[in-house]
Amino acid sequence: MSSATAVATKGSAIALSGTPSISMMPKPTKGPFAPPTEFLGGVPTKNLDVPITAVFLVLFLIGAATHFITHELNGKRGHKFHLSDMVFDFCMVRTVTTTMRIVWAFRPNNTSIVLAALIFENAGVVVLFAVNAIFTQRIIRALHPNFGWSPAANSFFLLVLISVPFIIIYNITFTTISFFTLEEKILKITRGFLLFGSAYTFTLSILPLLLIIPAGLIPSRTPLQRFGTGYFRHKVAILCFASLLFFAGALVRLISAVREAPLTNPIKINSKAVFYTTGFMLEIIVVAMYALVRIDLRFWVPDGCKGPGDYLTKDPSKSGMLPPGYETDQEEFFQDVDVKMRMSLPAKADRGLDAPGWIADNNHRRNPSRETVRQAIYDLGFQTDVVGPPIDSGDTEVLIYAFRVRKQGVESPGLPRRPPRVTGSSWLETSSRQTMPRDMI
Repeated sequence: MSSATAVATKGSAIALSGTPSISMMPKPTKGPFAPPTEFLGGVPTKNLDVPITAVFLVLFLIGAATHFITHELNGKRGHKFHLSDMVFDFCMVRTVTTTMRIVWAFRPNNTSIVLAALIFENAGVVVLFAVNAIFTQRIIRALHPNFGWSPAANSFFLLVLISVPFIIIYNITFTTISFFTLEEKILKITRGFLLFGSAYTFTLSILPLLLIIPAGLIPSRTPLQRFGTGYFRHKVAILCFASLLFFAGALVRLISAVREAPLTNPIKINSKAVFYTTGFMLEIIVVAMYALVRIDLRFWVPDGCKGPGDYLTKDPSKSGMLPPGYETDQEEFFQDVDVKMRMSLPAKADRGLDAPGWIADNNHRRNPSRETVRQAIYDLGFQTDVVGPPIDSGDTEVLIYAFRVRKQGVESPGLPRRPPRVTGSSWLETSSRQTMPRDMI
Protein backbone atom coordinates (compact mmCIF):
# COMPACT_ATOMS: atom_id res chain seq x y z
CA MET A 1 0.00 0.00 0.00
CA SER A 2 1.39 3.44 -0.94
CA SER A 3 1.74 6.25 1.59
CA ALA A 4 -0.95 8.30 -0.21
CA THR A 5 -3.42 5.45 -0.01
CA ALA A 6 -2.64 4.93 3.67
CA VAL A 7 -3.22 8.62 4.40
CA ALA A 8 -6.51 8.58 2.50
CA THR A 9 -7.70 5.51 4.34
CA LYS A 10 -6.78 7.01 7.69
CA GLY A 11 -8.54 10.26 6.81
CA SER A 12 -11.70 8.41 5.88
CA ALA A 13 -11.65 6.55 9.17
CA ILE A 14 -11.28 9.81 11.10
CA ALA A 15 -14.17 11.35 9.18
CA LEU A 16 -16.40 8.39 9.93
CA SER A 17 -15.50 8.35 13.62
CA GLY A 18 -17.73 11.36 14.29
CA THR A 19 -20.89 9.23 13.90
CA PRO A 20 -21.22 6.26 16.27
CA SER A 21 -21.95 3.01 14.53
CA ILE A 22 -22.03 -0.57 15.73
CA SER A 23 -20.49 -1.70 12.46
CA MET A 24 -17.22 0.12 13.40
CA MET A 25 -16.79 -1.91 16.58
CA PRO A 26 -13.79 -4.22 16.72
CA LYS A 27 -14.79 -7.83 16.30
CA PRO A 28 -14.76 -9.46 19.77
CA THR A 29 -13.75 -13.04 20.29
CA LYS A 30 -16.82 -13.85 22.39
CA GLY A 31 -20.31 -12.47 22.80
CA PRO A 32 -22.24 -10.36 22.94
CA PHE A 33 -21.54 -9.57 19.29
CA ALA A 34 -22.71 -6.49 17.40
CA PRO A 35 -25.93 -7.09 15.40
CA PRO A 36 -25.27 -7.29 11.63
CA THR A 37 -28.61 -5.70 10.67
CA GLU A 38 -30.30 -2.38 11.35
CA PHE A 39 -32.99 -2.05 14.02
CA LEU A 40 -35.78 0.44 14.70
CA GLY A 41 -34.48 3.79 15.95
CA GLY A 42 -30.86 3.07 15.08
CA VAL A 43 -27.96 3.97 17.37
CA PRO A 44 -28.87 6.89 19.69
CA THR A 45 -26.75 10.04 19.58
CA LYS A 46 -25.94 12.58 22.29
CA ASN A 47 -27.20 15.66 20.46
CA LEU A 48 -30.53 14.30 19.19
CA ASP A 49 -31.61 11.24 21.15
CA VAL A 50 -30.53 12.19 24.67
CA PRO A 51 -32.76 15.33 24.97
CA ILE A 52 -35.78 13.56 23.43
CA THR A 53 -35.34 10.45 25.54
CA ALA A 54 -34.87 12.55 28.69
CA VAL A 55 -38.26 14.18 28.09
CA PHE A 56 -39.95 10.80 27.81
CA LEU A 57 -38.08 9.65 30.92
CA VAL A 58 -39.65 12.48 32.92
CA LEU A 59 -43.10 11.82 31.44
CA PHE A 60 -42.99 8.13 32.33
CA LEU A 61 -41.86 9.00 35.86
CA ILE A 62 -44.88 11.31 36.19
CA GLY A 63 -47.14 8.56 34.85
CA ALA A 64 -45.70 6.05 37.30
CA ALA A 65 -46.21 8.41 40.23
CA THR A 66 -49.79 9.20 39.18
CA HIS A 67 -50.92 5.60 38.89
CA PHE A 68 -49.04 4.56 42.04
CA ILE A 69 -50.68 7.30 44.11
CA THR A 70 -54.08 6.38 42.67
CA HIS A 71 -53.55 2.73 43.57
CA GLU A 72 -52.45 3.54 47.12
CA LEU A 73 -55.32 5.96 47.79
CA ASN A 74 -57.81 3.42 46.48
CA GLY A 75 -56.30 0.76 48.72
CA LYS A 76 -56.78 2.95 51.80
CA ARG A 77 -60.44 3.40 50.89
CA GLY A 78 -60.95 -0.32 50.37
CA HIS A 79 -61.33 0.13 46.61
CA LYS A 80 -59.30 -2.65 44.98
CA PHE A 81 -58.10 -2.01 41.43
CA HIS A 82 -54.76 -3.70 40.85
CA LEU A 83 -54.66 -2.78 37.16
CA SER A 84 -53.43 0.67 38.20
CA ASP A 85 -50.44 -1.12 39.69
CA MET A 86 -49.81 -2.84 36.36
CA VAL A 87 -49.77 0.51 34.56
CA PHE A 88 -47.31 1.71 37.21
CA ASP A 89 -45.12 -1.33 36.50
CA PHE A 90 -45.14 -0.53 32.79
CA CYS A 91 -44.09 3.08 33.45
CA MET A 92 -41.21 1.88 35.62
CA VAL A 93 -40.04 -0.47 32.87
CA ARG A 94 -40.13 2.45 30.45
CA THR A 95 -38.04 4.59 32.81
CA VAL A 96 -35.40 1.86 32.71
CA THR A 97 -35.75 1.67 28.92
CA THR A 98 -35.20 5.40 28.44
CA THR A 99 -32.31 5.39 30.93
CA MET A 100 -30.59 2.55 29.09
CA ARG A 101 -31.05 4.38 25.78
CA ILE A 102 -29.36 7.48 27.21
CA VAL A 103 -26.48 5.34 28.49
CA TRP A 104 -26.29 3.69 25.06
CA ALA A 105 -25.86 7.14 23.45
CA PHE A 106 -22.76 7.77 25.58
CA ARG A 107 -21.33 4.27 25.08
CA PRO A 108 -22.41 3.22 21.57
CA ASN A 109 -19.73 0.52 21.20
CA ASN A 110 -20.68 -1.42 24.33
CA THR A 111 -22.69 -4.37 23.02
CA SER A 112 -23.81 -5.37 26.53
CA ILE A 113 -25.56 -2.01 26.92
CA VAL A 114 -27.04 -2.40 23.43
CA LEU A 115 -28.46 -5.80 24.36
CA ALA A 116 -29.92 -4.54 27.65
CA ALA A 117 -31.50 -1.52 25.96
CA LEU A 118 -33.15 -3.65 23.25
CA ILE A 119 -34.45 -6.15 25.82
CA PHE A 120 -36.20 -3.47 27.90
CA GLU A 121 -37.45 -1.73 24.77
CA ASN A 122 -39.24 -4.82 23.44
CA ALA A 123 -40.46 -6.20 26.79
CA GLY A 124 -42.44 -3.31 28.29
CA VAL A 125 -45.52 -2.60 26.23
CA VAL A 126 -46.86 -6.16 26.54
CA VAL A 127 -47.85 -5.31 30.13
CA LEU A 128 -50.42 -2.80 28.83
CA PHE A 129 -51.66 -5.40 26.37
CA ALA A 130 -52.54 -7.56 29.39
CA VAL A 131 -54.43 -4.64 30.96
CA ASN A 132 -56.42 -4.17 27.75
CA ALA A 133 -57.17 -7.90 27.61
CA ILE A 134 -58.74 -7.71 31.08
CA PHE A 135 -60.80 -4.67 30.04
CA THR A 136 -61.93 -6.61 26.96
CA GLN A 137 -63.03 -9.55 29.07
CA ARG A 138 -65.13 -7.32 31.34
CA ILE A 139 -66.81 -5.59 28.41
CA ILE A 140 -67.68 -8.90 26.75
CA ARG A 141 -69.09 -10.22 30.04
CA ALA A 142 -71.26 -7.12 30.26
CA LEU A 143 -72.49 -7.43 26.65
CA HIS A 144 -72.93 -11.22 26.58
CA PRO A 145 -72.93 -12.52 30.17
CA ASN A 146 -73.65 -16.15 29.34
CA PHE A 147 -70.87 -16.35 26.77
CA GLY A 148 -68.44 -14.09 28.65
CA TRP A 149 -68.66 -16.24 31.77
CA SER A 150 -68.57 -19.58 29.93
CA PRO A 151 -65.66 -21.96 30.62
CA ALA A 152 -64.41 -21.55 27.04
CA ALA A 153 -64.22 -17.74 27.30
CA ASN A 154 -62.65 -17.89 30.77
CA SER A 155 -60.01 -20.36 29.55
CA PHE A 156 -59.25 -18.23 26.49
CA PHE A 157 -58.59 -15.05 28.47
CA LEU A 158 -56.65 -17.01 31.09
CA LEU A 159 -54.36 -18.34 28.35
CA VAL A 160 -53.94 -14.82 26.95
CA LEU A 161 -52.87 -13.49 30.36
CA ILE A 162 -50.53 -16.43 30.96
CA SER A 163 -48.95 -15.88 27.55
CA VAL A 164 -47.92 -12.31 28.42
CA PRO A 165 -45.03 -13.21 30.78
CA PHE A 166 -44.25 -16.17 28.51
CA ILE A 167 -43.82 -13.96 25.42
CA ILE A 168 -41.66 -11.52 27.42
CA ILE A 169 -39.30 -14.34 28.47
CA TYR A 170 -39.50 -15.78 24.95
CA ASN A 171 -38.36 -12.55 23.28
CA ILE A 172 -35.63 -11.93 25.85
CA THR A 173 -34.26 -15.45 25.35
CA PHE A 174 -34.00 -15.37 21.57
CA THR A 175 -32.77 -11.77 21.49
CA THR A 176 -29.95 -12.78 23.82
CA ILE A 177 -29.14 -15.85 21.71
CA SER A 178 -28.88 -13.68 18.58
CA PHE A 179 -26.23 -11.56 20.33
CA PHE A 180 -24.10 -14.52 21.38
CA THR A 181 -23.64 -16.40 18.13
CA LEU A 182 -22.09 -15.75 14.70
CA GLU A 183 -23.27 -18.93 12.98
CA GLU A 184 -25.55 -18.15 10.05
CA LYS A 185 -27.78 -21.19 10.63
CA ILE A 186 -28.44 -20.34 14.27
CA LEU A 187 -29.02 -16.68 13.41
CA LYS A 188 -31.56 -17.67 10.77
CA ILE A 189 -33.44 -19.92 13.20
CA THR A 190 -33.34 -17.25 15.89
CA ARG A 191 -34.68 -14.67 13.46
CA GLY A 192 -37.66 -16.95 12.74
CA PHE A 193 -38.46 -17.25 16.44
CA LEU A 194 -38.18 -13.48 16.90
CA LEU A 195 -40.53 -12.89 13.97
CA PHE A 196 -43.07 -15.17 15.64
CA GLY A 197 -42.68 -13.14 18.85
CA SER A 198 -43.29 -9.90 16.96
CA ALA A 199 -46.34 -11.35 15.23
CA TYR A 200 -47.77 -12.59 18.53
CA THR A 201 -47.18 -9.20 20.16
CA PHE A 202 -48.97 -7.59 17.21
CA THR A 203 -51.92 -9.95 17.74
CA LEU A 204 -52.13 -9.03 21.43
CA SER A 205 -52.23 -5.33 20.52
CA ILE A 206 -55.22 -5.74 18.21
CA LEU A 207 -57.03 -8.40 20.28
CA PRO A 208 -59.53 -5.98 21.89
CA LEU A 209 -60.66 -4.73 18.47
CA LEU A 210 -61.01 -8.27 17.13
CA LEU A 211 -63.28 -9.22 20.02
CA ILE A 212 -65.22 -6.10 20.98
CA ILE A 213 -66.41 -5.12 17.48
CA PRO A 214 -68.11 -8.50 16.79
CA ALA A 215 -69.44 -8.61 20.37
CA GLY A 216 -71.06 -5.22 19.88
CA LEU A 217 -72.62 -6.17 16.56
CA ILE A 218 -74.06 -9.49 17.73
CA PRO A 219 -77.41 -8.95 19.53
CA SER A 220 -77.73 -10.28 23.07
CA ARG A 221 -80.80 -11.83 24.67
CA THR A 222 -79.76 -10.61 28.11
CA PRO A 223 -79.75 -6.97 29.29
CA LEU A 224 -76.51 -5.08 29.47
CA GLN A 225 -74.76 -5.67 32.81
CA ARG A 226 -73.01 -2.41 33.53
CA PHE A 227 -70.01 -2.12 35.80
CA GLY A 228 -67.95 0.69 37.24
CA THR A 229 -68.85 4.32 36.63
CA GLY A 230 -69.51 6.27 33.46
CA TYR A 231 -71.36 5.48 30.29
CA PHE A 232 -70.73 2.04 28.87
CA ARG A 233 -70.10 3.41 25.39
CA HIS A 234 -67.31 5.56 26.81
CA LYS A 235 -65.59 2.45 28.18
CA VAL A 236 -65.72 0.86 24.73
CA ALA A 237 -64.40 4.04 23.08
CA ILE A 238 -61.50 4.35 25.55
CA LEU A 239 -60.42 0.75 25.04
CA CYS A 240 -60.74 0.89 21.24
CA PHE A 241 -58.74 4.13 21.04
CA ALA A 242 -55.93 2.70 23.17
CA SER A 243 -55.93 -0.49 21.10
CA LEU A 244 -55.65 1.51 17.86
CA LEU A 245 -52.59 3.35 19.18
CA PHE A 246 -50.95 0.11 20.28
CA PHE A 247 -51.87 -1.48 16.97
CA ALA A 248 -50.04 1.28 15.08
CA GLY A 249 -46.89 0.84 17.18
CA ALA A 250 -46.93 -2.96 16.98
CA LEU A 251 -47.47 -2.84 13.20
CA VAL A 252 -44.41 -0.62 12.71
CA ARG A 253 -42.27 -2.97 14.80
CA LEU A 254 -43.52 -6.00 12.91
CA ILE A 255 -42.72 -4.40 9.54
CA SER A 256 -39.28 -3.39 10.82
CA ALA A 257 -38.60 -6.97 11.92
CA VAL A 258 -39.76 -8.45 8.61
CA ARG A 259 -37.87 -6.01 6.40
CA GLU A 260 -34.38 -6.91 7.48
CA ALA A 261 -31.92 -4.27 6.28
CA PRO A 262 -28.10 -4.11 6.57
CA LEU A 263 -26.45 -1.34 8.54
CA THR A 264 -25.00 0.12 5.34
CA ASN A 265 -28.44 0.51 3.69
CA PRO A 266 -31.01 1.70 6.27
CA ILE A 267 -34.73 1.94 5.49
CA LYS A 268 -37.09 4.80 6.37
CA ILE A 269 -39.29 2.81 8.72
CA ASN A 270 -36.30 2.41 11.06
CA SER A 271 -35.78 6.18 11.32
CA LYS A 272 -35.67 7.93 14.68
CA ALA A 273 -38.81 9.94 13.92
CA VAL A 274 -40.83 6.76 13.36
CA PHE A 275 -39.28 5.17 16.44
CA TYR A 276 -40.27 7.93 18.84
CA THR A 277 -43.70 8.77 17.37
CA THR A 278 -44.93 5.18 17.18
CA GLY A 279 -43.26 4.03 20.37
CA PHE A 280 -42.77 6.23 23.41
CA MET A 281 -45.21 8.91 22.26
CA LEU A 282 -48.17 6.58 21.72
CA GLU A 283 -47.45 4.76 24.97
CA ILE A 284 -47.37 7.91 27.10
CA ILE A 285 -50.62 9.07 25.49
CA VAL A 286 -52.33 5.87 26.66
CA VAL A 287 -50.79 6.14 30.15
CA ALA A 288 -51.98 9.73 30.49
CA MET A 289 -55.43 8.92 29.12
CA TYR A 290 -55.89 6.03 31.57
CA ALA A 291 -55.08 8.41 34.43
CA LEU A 292 -57.34 11.22 33.20
CA VAL A 293 -60.41 9.07 32.50
CA ARG A 294 -59.97 7.25 35.85
CA ILE A 295 -59.88 3.64 34.73
CA ASP A 296 -59.85 2.72 38.41
CA LEU A 297 -63.51 3.85 38.54
CA ARG A 298 -64.73 3.15 35.03
CA PHE A 299 -63.45 -0.43 34.73
CA TRP A 300 -63.87 -1.47 38.36
CA VAL A 301 -65.86 -4.61 39.13
CA PRO A 302 -66.81 -5.88 42.59
CA ASP A 303 -64.84 -8.68 44.23
CA GLY A 304 -66.16 -12.21 44.10
CA CYS A 305 -67.75 -12.10 40.63
CA LYS A 306 -68.04 -15.67 39.38
CA GLY A 307 -70.91 -15.75 36.91
CA PRO A 308 -73.61 -13.86 34.97
CA GLY A 309 -75.31 -11.17 37.01
CA ASP A 310 -72.52 -10.78 39.57
CA TYR A 311 -71.55 -7.37 38.23
CA LEU A 312 -74.96 -6.21 39.51
CA THR A 313 -75.65 -8.41 42.53
CA LYS A 314 -72.15 -8.06 44.01
CA ASP A 315 -72.23 -4.25 43.70
CA PRO A 316 -74.37 -2.65 46.44
CA SER A 317 -75.04 0.37 44.21
CA LYS A 318 -76.73 -1.80 41.55
CA SER A 319 -78.18 -4.92 43.17
CA GLY A 320 -81.96 -5.20 43.32
CA MET A 321 -82.64 -1.64 42.31
CA LEU A 322 -83.73 -2.02 38.69
CA PRO A 323 -85.96 -4.44 36.78
CA PRO A 324 -84.40 -6.55 33.99
CA GLY A 325 -83.67 -4.56 30.87
CA TYR A 326 -84.00 -1.13 32.52
CA GLU A 327 -80.96 0.85 31.36
CA THR A 328 -80.90 4.66 31.12
CA ASP A 329 -78.34 7.43 31.25
CA GLN A 330 -79.98 8.70 34.46
CA GLU A 331 -79.44 5.31 36.10
CA GLU A 332 -75.77 5.45 35.11
CA PHE A 333 -75.49 8.94 36.58
CA PHE A 334 -76.81 7.93 39.99
CA GLN A 335 -74.60 4.84 40.03
CA ASP A 336 -71.61 7.12 39.38
CA VAL A 337 -72.65 9.38 42.25
CA ASP A 338 -73.05 6.40 44.57
CA VAL A 339 -69.63 4.93 43.80
CA LYS A 340 -67.86 8.29 44.05
CA MET A 341 -69.57 9.03 47.38
CA ARG A 342 -68.43 5.67 48.72
CA MET A 343 -64.92 6.41 47.44
CA SER A 344 -64.86 9.72 49.35
CA LEU A 345 -65.81 8.14 52.68
CA PRO A 346 -63.22 6.81 55.15
CA ALA A 347 -62.63 3.09 55.40
CA LYS A 348 -64.69 2.81 58.61
CA ALA A 349 -68.13 4.33 58.97
CA ASP A 350 -69.27 6.32 62.00
CA ARG A 351 -71.43 3.38 63.08
CA GLY A 352 -68.33 1.33 63.81
CA LEU A 353 -68.89 -1.00 60.84
CA ASP A 354 -67.25 -1.08 57.45
CA ALA A 355 -69.39 -0.63 54.35
CA PRO A 356 -69.94 -4.35 53.57
CA GLY A 357 -70.86 -5.01 57.22
CA TRP A 358 -73.36 -2.16 57.24
CA ILE A 359 -74.97 -3.43 54.04
CA ALA A 360 -75.21 -6.96 55.40
CA ASP A 361 -76.79 -5.60 58.60
CA ASN A 362 -79.24 -3.52 56.56
CA ASN A 363 -80.30 -6.51 54.43
CA HIS A 364 -81.50 -8.38 57.55
CA ARG A 365 -83.89 -5.63 58.58
CA ARG A 366 -87.67 -5.87 58.12
CA ASN A 367 -89.10 -4.27 54.97
CA PRO A 368 -91.74 -1.62 55.83
CA SER A 369 -95.08 -1.16 54.08
CA ARG A 370 -96.02 1.76 51.83
CA GLU A 371 -98.13 3.26 54.62
CA THR A 372 -95.21 3.08 57.07
CA VAL A 373 -92.85 4.82 54.65
CA ARG A 374 -95.44 7.51 53.80
CA GLN A 375 -96.10 8.19 57.49
CA ALA A 376 -92.36 8.35 58.30
CA ILE A 377 -91.75 10.89 55.55
CA TYR A 378 -94.80 12.89 56.66
CA ASP A 379 -93.48 12.98 60.24
CA LEU A 380 -90.20 14.46 58.98
CA GLY A 381 -92.08 17.47 57.64
CA PHE A 382 -90.04 17.64 54.45
CA GLN A 383 -91.33 18.43 50.97
CA THR A 384 -91.04 15.38 48.74
CA ASP A 385 -91.86 14.26 45.21
CA VAL A 386 -92.47 10.72 44.02
CA VAL A 387 -90.13 9.77 41.18
CA GLY A 388 -91.89 7.31 38.89
CA PRO A 389 -94.09 4.32 39.76
CA PRO A 390 -92.99 1.59 42.18
CA ILE A 391 -90.37 -0.76 40.78
CA ASP A 392 -91.09 -4.46 41.09
CA SER A 393 -88.26 -6.38 42.79
CA GLY A 394 -89.49 -9.91 43.37
CA ASP A 395 -91.23 -10.18 46.75
CA THR A 396 -90.68 -6.48 47.38
CA GLU A 397 -91.01 -3.23 45.49
CA VAL A 398 -88.87 -0.09 45.45
CA LEU A 399 -90.35 3.36 46.06
CA ILE A 400 -88.20 6.33 45.04
CA TYR A 401 -88.75 9.69 46.72
CA ALA A 402 -86.97 12.96 45.92
CA PHE A 403 -86.48 15.57 48.66
CA ARG A 404 -86.41 19.28 47.82
CA VAL A 405 -83.66 21.16 49.72
CA ARG A 406 -82.56 24.77 49.83
CA LYS A 407 -79.57 25.78 47.80
CA GLN A 408 -76.39 26.60 49.65
CA GLY A 409 -76.32 30.25 50.70
CA VAL A 410 -80.12 30.65 50.62
CA GLU A 411 -81.14 31.59 54.18
CA SER A 412 -84.89 31.85 53.83
CA PRO A 413 -87.04 29.11 52.30
CA GLY A 414 -89.44 31.80 51.11
CA LEU A 415 -87.06 33.32 48.60
CA PRO A 416 -88.14 33.05 44.97
CA ARG A 417 -86.63 30.18 43.06
CA ARG A 418 -86.21 29.52 39.36
CA PRO A 419 -89.39 28.16 37.75
CA PRO A 420 -89.21 24.65 36.30
CA ARG A 421 -88.43 24.18 32.65
CA VAL A 422 -91.42 23.66 30.37
CA THR A 423 -89.59 21.56 27.83
CA GLY A 424 -90.21 18.40 29.79
CA SER A 425 -86.66 17.20 29.12
CA SER A 426 -85.88 16.71 32.80
CA TRP A 427 -86.74 13.22 33.95
CA LEU A 428 -87.24 14.44 37.53
CA GLU A 429 -89.68 17.21 36.59
CA THR A 430 -91.54 14.95 34.21
CA SER A 431 -91.95 12.26 36.82
CA SER A 432 -92.88 14.67 39.60
CA ARG A 433 -95.68 16.23 37.49
CA GLN A 434 -97.32 12.84 36.99
CA THR A 435 -100.54 12.38 38.95
CA MET A 436 -99.99 9.31 41.08
CA PRO A 437 -102.86 7.39 42.70
CA ARG A 438 -102.92 7.65 46.46
CA ASP A 439 -102.46 3.92 46.93
CA MET A 440 -99.29 3.96 44.78
CA ILE A 441 -97.73 6.64 47.01
